[in-house]
Amino acid sequence: MVDDSTKEFFTTALKNADVLSMVKVDVLVNNNQKELYKVMKANDLARFYSIEYNNQDVEIIITINEEIFNDLEEEQKEIVVDEAVTTISVNLESGAISLAKTDVKTFSGVLRKYGYEKYERVMESVRSLYQQKEERERENR
Repeated sequence: MVDDSTKEFFTTALKNADVLSMVKVDVLVNNNQKELYKVMKANDLARFYSIEYNNQDVEIIITINEEIFNDLEEEQKEIVVDEAVTTISVNLESGAISLAKTDVKTFSGVLRKYGYEKYERVMESVRSLYQQKEERERENR
């Protein structure tokens, strides 16, 4: 059973992200998992159980290792919960639910050395250069 304080962190983040109005989310505890949290789409069996025992059709399940989560500072908990909730994406036209992957992929040492802002500027420059190259290639056809 999820602690009330943990549940409140997730409920607040889900409301702030406006996810709760579009997706039914349940937060469960799994203190045996190696990851701090996992976000997954509910399979048919999980949906059946959620309807049977909670009277709601859960679409997304977030499992949290609450033993570890409870030892974090308040701000760290907020960051972790925001990261987990940001994974959930809804296509407003079709209503399709998807789970996004992280958008920053680099080494922690690079971020420590240069900072996120410089890293992001480099990545934006690279994207822009690829777009320019693609446009040149289209023009040359």
